[in-house]
Amino acid sequence: MNRNRISGMIFVCICFALLTQPAWSQFRTQSRALPGHLNNGAAKPTPNAVEDNPDVGQAALTTFGGSFVFKFTIAVKSTNLGTDTIACYADLVVIDENLTTFVLTGVHSEEAEVAATRGTGTATCTVTIPYSWALANGSTDMVTLTYGIQAPASTSNPPLPNRLSTNSLPSMHVPANGSTTTVTVTATI
Repeated sequence: MNRNRISGMIFVCICFALLTQPAWSQFRTQSRALPGHLNNGAAKPTPNAVEDNPDVGQAALTTFGGSFVFKFTIAVKSTNLGTDTIACYADLVVIDENLTTFVLTGVHSEEAEVAATRGTGTATCTVTIPYSWALANGSTDMVTLTYGIQAPASTSNPPLPNRLSTNSLPSMHVPANGSTTTVTVTATI
């Protein structure tokens, strides 16, 4: 081997050793004893908050249940749909998160789809989504609402020509338990 190549390899080894030095020092300062406290000379481990104490850090859950009712009025402007079935669907998503500590408790998602009733140049449908969510932060959680219209419906065969429209609606606070929330949708397909 030539001298420059050997010098380069030594330089790389020294750099690697210097870069790993902080990792080595972390292991030297750690004790090999069990964490916890001594009781008559025997080590007694500290309980793990998640496994040994399931109530530590667990937020109380409150059930929020009810229904969202999406009422669609659709202007049918697409000329290539013929008499295809039009499907209406709605989605709800709740991200249960403490906004102060940013602790995520859960994610709840609901979806429903129905066939629309077609008229001349219009279609109507009603999508009802019953829900029941156990939430830790229900007073501050928000419900994200989205809807879609599809023609032909996904059960049609063959599925072409196809038209799909999806949209979001303004988010809202989780409704009080037992509520029926009506959402009016005016759309064009």
